[in-house]
Amino acid sequence: MDRKEEFRLKSAILTEYMKERSLSGIFVARPANVAWLGCGACNVVNVTGATGVATLGFVDGELHLIAKNIEVRRMLEEELDGIASIRTHTASWHEFGKGETFIRRLLAGGRGASDCGLDATAALDAKFDELRYSLTDAEMDRCRIVGRDLRDAMETACRAVRPGMRECDAAAALFAECRRRMLEPVVALAAADERIGMYRHPTISEKKIKKCLLMATCARRWGLTCAITRIAHFGTLPQELVDKHRACLSVDATLIANSRPDAAFGEVLRKGIEAYAAAGFADEWNLHHQGGPTGYEAREFIVAPGEIRKVRQRQPIAWNPSITGTKSEDTIVATGGGQEIVTGGGDWPTIEVEAEGMKFQRPDILTLPA
Repeated sequence: MDRKEEFRLKSAILTEYMKERSLSGIFVARPANVAWLGCGACNVVNVTGATGVATLGFVDGELHLIAKNIEVRRMLEEELDGIASIRTHTASWHEFGKGETFIRRLLAGGRGASDCGLDATAALDAKFDELRYSLTDAEMDRCRIVGRDLRDAMETACRAVRPGMRECDAAAALFAECRRRMLEPVVALAAADERIGMYRHPTISEKKIKKCLLMATCARRWGLTCAITRIAHFGTLPQELVDKHRACLSVDATLIANSRPDAAFGEVLRKGIEAYAAAGFADEWNLHHQGGPTGYEAREFIVAPGEIRKVRQRQPIAWNPSITGTKSEDTIVATGGGQEIVTGGGDWPTIEVEAEGMKFQRPDILTLPA
């Protein structure tokens, strides 16, 4: 599936969505939605912004680019090339405003919706986000590349860690390895030694590494995000850590095994909670969320008990179970033929774990010379 075919498929999906809501046009500026509609396009310049530097519109089956003169050439040549015939609406950077004049003209009195609070439009409803949940063939290919490259970046960075390095130095190595592979880290965590057990979300500090380091990141390319966590340890592993990590892998495998299309996310979580109890750590699931569907957001939503939304076919998911002092996390894609672990494989030690009659290779703790 090339980008033109991908856009035609998404055009049909959008046309049906708009018909059901009597919409004349939709307009998106949030990076996740631009990447989805633009078949991997990126409108991000300032990573702190909720919206990017270009808006995509879909009106009467046509794709429209609405942007300041600064952005148009790059968006057309590097981000939207080969997708479809695109109508461009632009003005100089000091005259552009929010582009609402162009949007009103395009709507011609009709009803429009957007994800960015434009005065000329209503807000897109929550069902619009769900259009991103199932990946196309082309998105599956891109997701596999993101997962593989993120895994390789993490493995390379972890193997370069040495005692005495600071967490921020290890994280810098991971950032560099990601950037070499055209990945943009959007979440980055690092914890050395006792910080692993103290904080479930350990933002990066200057603490020096003595024996153990956990690093976790979510990184994206083409708008698609994958998540991964790995742990490296210098010298012989304490038995307590070995036992906790294997228990955590058992929970992780249970969550993965139950992530089948049409399964309710709340039911998958319930199975994971039961696995915590079976492993002897019944209360640990309360100490940190367990993850949820990923893809065009680091998490499309966090799965809580009772969640009735169902796993979609070809939906990326990142579960992240943790037991104080350890954690397991990879990105999977749920398919009717099983669960594909897109951040798995590579040159990392693994443990075979069985759950629900299936066997999974889950990441062990990497042991390095002391």
